[in-house]
Amino acid sequence: KAKRCKVEGCEKQAQGTHDGMCKRHWKEVNQPKPPNPKPTEVAPTPTGPSVYDAIIPSSIAWKACKRKGLSDDGRDVMPLVAHLRDNSHLEAGCHRNQE
Repeated sequence: KAKRCKVEGCEKQAQGTHDGMCKRHWKEVNQPKPPNPKPTEVAPTPTGPSVYDAIIPSSIAWKACKRKGLSDDGRDVMPLVAHLRDNSHLEAGCHRNQE
């Protein structure tokens, strides 16, 4: 028969290397508790239009054209792709600053 955890009321099996306790109770006794996360600053309110307002809904509704041979600089691409191409010169994460 397997040994049970020595903590009263616990029905889990004791681990051989955990002083007769289950892993959960051994961790509670022997390991330090993780620090409480500090509250972060509140994000600023977005200003101006967001990609969620127009670009993403129009990209979801977008249907691909069946014609072949369209150039990359043509506007017959998904609006989200066009938005990303138009803003590829900006630094990474700039969309967060814009919102």
